[in-house]
Amino acid sequence: MQSNMAYESMRYGFFVHYIAPSTFYKDGTSVTDPNEAANNFNVEQFVEDISSMKLEYVIFTAWHYLMVPLYPSEVTRKLRPEYYVERDVIGQMIDGLRERGIKVILYTHPRDGHDFLPYDKVRCGWSQKNMDGTSDTPDFDTFDYNKWNSYVLDLYKELMERYANRIDGIWLDGMGPGKFVFGIHRSYSYEYPIVDYVALRKIIKSANPDIAIIHNGYGYQFTADFIMPESFFDFERTHKDTGDWPACHKAMALCFTEGGWSCSGKYGKTRAYIDKEGLLRYMIFQMTSATSGGICLAAGPYCGGGWDVDVMDYMTYYGNEISRLGKSVRDIIPSTSWPTNSGDTLNKRNYVFACSSKDKAYEYVHVMKMPNDGIIHLERPQDGAKLTYPTPMTRGITVDGFTQTEDGVTFKLCGKPDKLDTVIRFKRENNSNAPRWEWINESDKRIRYRDPELWYYDCLKTVDGTRELTHYIGCYEDDTRIAYTAGARFDTYFECDEIELICCTSPRGGKCDVLIDDICVATVSTYSEEELVCQTVFSSGKLYGGVHTFSVVLKDGELEFDAIRIKQVQG
Repeated sequence: MQSNMAYESMRYGFFVHYIAPSTFYKDGTSVTDPNEAANNFNVEQFVEDISSMKLEYVIFTAWHYLMVPLYPSEVTRKLRPEYYVERDVIGQMIDGLRERGIKVILYTHPRDGHDFLPYDKVRCGWSQKNMDGTSDTPDFDTFDYNKWNSYVLDLYKELMERYANRIDGIWLDGMGPGKFVFGIHRSYSYEYPIVDYVALRKIIKSANPDIAIIHNGYGYQFTADFIMPESFFDFERTHKDTGDWPACHKAMALCFTEGGWSCSGKYGKTRAYIDKEGLLRYMIFQMTSATSGGICLAAGPYCGGGWDVDVMDYMTYYGNEISRLGKSVRDIIPSTSWPTNSGDTLNKRNYVFACSSKDKAYEYVHVMKMPNDGIIHLERPQDGAKLTYPTPMTRGITVDGFTQTEDGVTFKLCGKPDKLDTVIRFKRENNSNAPRWEWINESDKRIRYRDPELWYYDCLKTVDGTRELTHYIGCYEDDTRIAYTAGARFDTYFECDEIELICCTSPRGGKCDVLIDDICVATVSTYSEEELVCQTVFSSGKLYGGVHTFSVVLKDGELEFDAIRIKQVQG
């Protein structure tokens, strides 16, 4: 069954948490009754506010805490009648946004039983206690998989019957099929089943194959089409220099106010925590880097309508500025001429980056910080594209001295640059025979670690709210896997023309053997006098013979593995 998911072309969205029965009025009064929360949701004001933000899409909570659907759910009435909501908030919200041309994705949580009350856990099969003190996983000694799974799948069937032809996505929260420990790749790939994700996907796609299924960044992708990480493990809350915020090939969801994902109390209690223009620069950088979804800021409305301080100010400002940039940030794809790698930062790119129009007819070069002499030099396009007809998309700017040689592309910007983003559009002549590079992160499921206990995962995050692990800025996808024990090994397989090993190097770096098809082809060192990230420590050169295996074995010292990169020659 073919699909045409609109989400793939989306670049700018808003993540809205409005949770019954856990929200607030502007005076700080909490709402504990689901129907009160539903009946006092101001759909008209909400639609008007969202329209003024000039968004492409909205992610809105169908249910979250206590799994209370914001619509008349017969599944809920039958099993949990005290949580039945009479008003169809979801349907009214969808209709209002669709009239304004805004796409809707519904947030859902298929395994949120951990916050159920004890009698609810029994009724739905979750069990009466959690395992190992974690909040995300039931006690499997008393967990009734059939009952829980039936309840969840019935909810999704009902949701699809109501809204499948009026929405463009379903967002899945929670860990994968196994146990939650901590971090983006620390859920077990196999444990005890909690939800039948294959059946869940079939329910959604059978109702509408064009619905995009999006999973959060925790665990593995499972049966979802896309991943959307929820920020950088709160790194961004303490590291205010957005020039050091890494781009991601996946869409990125970010809270920009101290209130978090939803309104958290009395109006004025919380404010935006990041510089308005600095965040916008990162947003544009992320929009041009992601393969789908782009950037999705997050906040929640009050019961009765309205938002906390700074929300509307920031969001209308961003909407106007992004609209002003036009086609250079809309209906685009990541550049293959000057690709932004997942983990690159604005500082690393000197605030100059690129993207292409979806049809690859044009290349857009974004210049956020102008050199004193106005001269921009870019390396030779990696995809062999020939660029012509440089056209400023920023008023008051002209382009002088444009050349493209074997050394790269050079041009001079004259006039007054935009204070935020100066954009130049080039006509592209594409090279169909250019090689294609693919990055495979150390956490990719194609990487198999022998003796996994010998490998330690770490990533960009804040430890205990006090210490920033800035070492991981610039690593591919902001994380690495480290081994200290001789004999630690990982294996993968690939079919390509060349492969590279990407590691962090440091004074602690040791030696490792590199094997292709179980033949040791090199012993490489990851030593350097200073700590460096994203270093190519091995390149195979031209390979032949189809599918190969690739293995790395630590001999001594430390190995901090970041990624592998494979090259496929086209044609």
